[in-house]
Amino acid sequence: MLPVKASVKLPKLDLKHFDGDVSEWNSFWELYKVSAHQCTDFEKIQKFSYLKGLLEDEALELISGFKLEGDKYLQAVNLLKETYGRKDESKLCLVRKFFQTETPKADAESLQGFRAQFECCIRSLKSEQLEVSELYTILLYTKLPSSVGRLV
Repeated sequence: MLPVKASVKLPKLDLKHFDGDVSEWNSFWELYKVSAHQCTDFEKIQKFSYLKGLLEDEALELISGFKLEGDKYLQAVNLLKETYGRKDESKLCLVRKFFQTETPKADAESLQGFRAQFECCIRSLKSEQLEVSELYTILLYTKLPSSVGRLV
């Protein structure tokens, strides 16, 4: 008689996908780490399956050469960390991302949206341990329209 393989249905992980945007790596990895990577209930092959299911575009392409095997999981994780987890590159991407944000219009909705983006950028830069105390004011004033800057 042939052995019967047990079929286990994995719980759904509802995490944001990662496409290779370096500025998004730390938040993706922190969520994935606590949701699956550190979970002792999952085998490595299950973690690898989850990870592959959460990657897109460049990030998925990066690890596509690894077979879906448990012993390849940590190799894939290490490659992702080496590629996207570099602190200097992450900081640079965060600053670039900020400078690519649109200058707000002089209306409440646009200014509120800009403020939310600005605060998010500052929190991200702080988490990267970039000293932003002096940079904060300079960045804010360079992004505000001149008519709003005079009101502040």
